[in-house]
Amino acid sequence: MAEENNEMKIVQFNRPSSAVLDDIVVPTLSSSGGSYESEIAGINVIEQAENGLVVNAREDILTDGFDTKSVTGIINDEADENGEYGTSTTASGTEDFPNLSTYSKYSYPSSISVKLNKTGNSKIVSVNFETYIKNTLPNEWYASWDHASLRAGAYCVKMVGWYRKIKPVSSSGGYDVTQGTQKYVPDTEVTATNNAVNYIKGYGMADSTNKIFYPEYAAGTEGSAGKQSGGQLKQWGSQYLASEKGYTYKQILNYYYKGSSYSSDSLVFFSYE
Repeated sequence: MAEENNEMKIVQFNRPSSAVLDDIVVPTLSSSGGSYESEIAGINVIEQAENGLVVNAREDILTDGFDTKSVTGIINDEADENGEYGTSTTASGTEDFPNLSTYSKYSYPSSISVKLNKTGNSKIVSVNFETYIKNTLPNEWYASWDHASLRAGAYCVKMVGWYRKIKPVSSSGGYDVTQGTQKYVPDTEVTATNNAVNYIKGYGMADSTNKIFYPEYAAGTEGSAGKQSGGQLKQWGSQYLASEKGYTYKQILNYYYKGSSYSSDSLVFFSYE
């Protein structure tokens, strides 16, 4: 931000990419020991700028048009009773999931910072965003499931990752997601789930007012669709709707999110470059 003719304006300077920061600067800071919160705050400003957001070192958003809503629950970073990971909420806390500004204000992320807290001794790595989706979906959805269920899952995995690039799990820690946010495991992609990811390539999902939202999902119960308009997609339910009811992936996603606190009407599927 700079002042010109008594007006505050955004000034663009040359800057390193977030990939360079994640791969070189953050590890160097981590190995140096001590506190480096101010440096991480500066890096976060740069990373958020790449996603179309202007924030300050305190992570205050300096752009207009942000509406927030509260959703009862916290992100589940542990396996549930069925050994499943997911983005479900529990009744033990509260997390604010804002409906973000119009999707056109955000560029599609090229990479995502993942804390390998399940398989990598909490190492933080920068992963190509498409690679992240392809190595997460088969660990959240069964690759043998109907293609409509897998495509709905691909949208959920993509948009959870995209959302967390805009609102990271831990900006101060230097990572966007953990393996508990979604179960990303390197080198686990398979053909069936890759096909689903490739099918929706170039498309994103927003609510009925053209805002990106956090698409919650959880395991659900085999043979049951689960609650309609509940705002939380059931993974087993998506397979039930696809295989037993013949739903398309768009119908599956609207079954859970349309009419919920996330989207008052039908979802918007938008394209991006």
